[in-house]
Amino acid sequence: MALLDVVAPLPTDGPRTLASITQALANLPDGSLKQALLTLAAQAGTDLSSLQQNVETWFNDVMDRVSGWYRSKVKYLTAGVAVVLAVAVNADTLRIGTVLANDPERLATVVQKAAEFANGGLPAAPEPQPSDSLHPT
Repeated sequence: MALLDVVAPLPTDGPRTLASITQALANLPDGSLKQALLTLAAQAGTDLSSLQQNVETWFNDVMDRVSGWYRSKVKYLTAGVAVVLAVAVNADTLRIGTVLANDPERLATVVQKAAEFANGGLPAAPEPQPSDSLHPT
């Protein structure tokens, strides 16, 4: 309905009709949107609610395709960023995974630190302790 309200505002002299919407669509600049909406209006025949349903179905189909394309692109971008970060910090991800899988205490510590980070940012750094090797007795 929002799209139809923008393309063909409610007339001041009476109710909106499929003919008035079709006329407003014909006045749009040439392009794929105009062609798609005119096709949907032609398929609706004379039923305004059918046009609304056609536009809704068309919009949902287009959004499903765009969402799938976006997910595909983001998946590859995320994998690329992960590889670049792993190489940049020289992280041995297989070793990290193996250690965490075999050491439940370390895994619990990592999960706890991640939860602390998610809830309030980085945990406070520990206070430095004086070293005995720096102060001979």
